[in-house]
Amino acid sequence: MNVIYKKYYIIMLACTLTAGACQIEKVDKVTFSFTEALASKHPNYREIIEKYLCSLPKVDSARDIVELQLKALHNRIKDSDYRIFRYEEGSDLFIKYLKRGDEVFKITENDEVITYLILNNKKIVSFSAMNKGKQIIPISVCR
Repeated sequence: MNVIYKKYYIIMLACTLTAGACQIEKVDKVTFSFTEALASKHPNYREIIEKYLCSLPKVDSARDIVELQLKALHNRIKDSDYRIFRYEEGSDLFIKYLKRGDEVFKITENDEVITYLILNNKKIVSFSAMNKGKQIIPISVCR
């Protein structure tokens, strides 16, 4: 009886791990890893910028601004039960200035949008935006 229980536990564990991997795949591995790194207890902002964001201008002030934005987003998601969804085209919201190849995700908590992430070539080009009615205007220092 004990052996059957162990086999059942292993099968259930494998299914759970597989389902989790599928969920990550639906979201996007870059987006998932970015939010996990940012929500950690002590995020390394320089590493997050280098690993997940598009190439920033060499100007230190641009990096400082991005770090401040990352810190603000960290404070918003660090203790929250946030969720990530892929933006569906045809929704009642219009996102301006999208380029070919852009993928859009939204981070929400309790059905309230925290921010939108825009990826291009597996790099985040925007994680901050202005909401102007039913239009979202992404803010990016990379483009």
